[in-house]
Order: sequence, then C-alpha cells, then structure tokens
Amino acid sequence: MSSRRAFLVSLAGLCGLGVAGALGSLRYCARRSTATAARLDRLDVALERIHAPRTIGRAYRAGMDEPSLLAQLAEKPGLASAMEIDCPATRSVAIAEQIRSDFRDGDVRIEGRWVVSRSECIIAALRSA
Repeated sequence: MSSRRAFLVSLAGLCGLGVAGALGSLRYCARRSTATAARLDRLDVALERIHAPRTIGRAYRAGMDEPSLLAQLAEKPGLASAMEIDCPATRSVAIAEQIRSDFRDGDVRIEGRWVVSRSECIIAALRSA
C-alpha cells in the first residue's frame, strides 16, 4: 500500500508541476500578445489624426527602446484593448477615447509644434520605427 500511495503522490506532484508550468507559460504569452508587432498595425487608424506622425514618433522615440514603448502601451488600457477589436470603426472610437482621456488627465507632450497626448506619441513612435 505505501508504495502505491507514494506512486500516486509522486504522480499528483508531477501533474501539479506540469499544470503550474503550463499556466506560467500561458501568462507569459498573454502579456506578450497584448502588444505584438502583428497587432500594432491595428493602431494605424490613429495615425490619420496625428499631424506629422513620423516627426512626432521619432522625437518621442529618441533614447527609448521598443520594449519600453510596449510597456508604455500596456499602461494605456484604451490602446491595449483597441488592438483586440476587429472592427476598424470601433477600434478608432476606442483609441480616440484613450486620447481624450490623456488630454483630460493632462498626460500630454509638446513634440515639435504640436501638443499631443502621450497615447498619440506612443503610437507614432511604435509605427515610425
């Protein structure tokens, strides 16, 4: 009996480790999938509303690497959720709401001659690379 019990306990422990490892890898994938290059093109609808997006993007990007820009993108719930929306019109509305929220909260920057929200800066910087 004790060898059977030891076997079952060992088997349960191995299964638990396997499940924990799988959940850990899924959590990592979920974090990475919120701002992948394949989904960044979904933010392009915002570029039409930004004056001089390349200039603003390059100025904001100066000295920043892509991982830090992606981290800033993840801090903006409206942008992160917009990348998951399939309908371009609905996505545009979600992005516009995040931009309005930035202005309302004073999260703006002066880049060149333009006063732009930090969300617009992040989008322009990621797409100007």
